[in-house]
Amino acid sequence: MASTQSFLSQFLQRLVSETPIFFRKIVYFGISLGAIGLALKGVDLGGIKLPFNLDTISGYMIAIGTVCTIIAKSATTDPNLQAKGGSNVDVNQAKDPPVSTSVSKAP
Repeated sequence: MASTQSFLSQFLQRLVSETPIFFRKIVYFGISLGAIGLALKGVDLGGIKLPFNLDTISGYMIAIGTVCTIIAKSATTDPNLQAKGGSNVDVNQAKDPPVSTSVSKAP
């Protein structure tokens, strides 16, 4: 239970932390896609019948926009919240390989 609470608290911290510029554009795209899908659903519920495939596509637009927004919003620039593992490497703490400065001469 404690790990679930830790996961949720870290996820909520990621959602309210600063998002990189590229992912902010993806968030705006997802919100726009979801809003267009919701508007099409609203038109359909308002009494104007849309073709079946447009009604189905609007549902997909809402779902894709929501998932796209949540995933993009969880990207963060805060190094304390980045995932721990082999995928993220801190370039400031990376060690350079040793460089040999000796030159061997042929006999």
